Amino acid sequence: MGLVASYREPGGNVTGSCQQLMEMTPKFFEVLKEFRPGGRRGSVLLVEKSRRERYMDQAREEMQMAGAHLGIEVVEVVVPDDLLFVPDDIYGKPVLAEVLVHLREARLPTLYTNAAIVRRGGLVSP
Repeated sequence: MGLVASYREPGGNVTGSCQQLMEMTPKFFEVLKEFRPGGRRGSVLLVEKSRRERYMDQAREEMQMAGAHLGIEVVEVVVPDDLLFVPDDIYGKPVLAEVLVHLREARLPTLYTNAAIVRRGGLVSP
């Protein structure tokens, strides 16, 4: 549309939204790198069903190129479509509450090793 010179270096301010997420991948990684400048590994959370979609081939390539450009090893973390086991080491992490909300909304049956997580909203633990 010609509103900015490029996604990488827009050269100005534009308000609105963008549905071209593939092209935005390098910028997302640049922003993440600003949060932890010394970071060398990054993870991308993918749902197994989406990972198999044809468009993900391009997304995977974009993620790897962006990571290589910034010196970040990009690791895919694949979440299954049907069942999930969450080990004890997530307990007490700041993201736990958000993870629980997303798993409940996705209606993904999840087993946790810590009963305290169940008391915080998880489905089941031994």
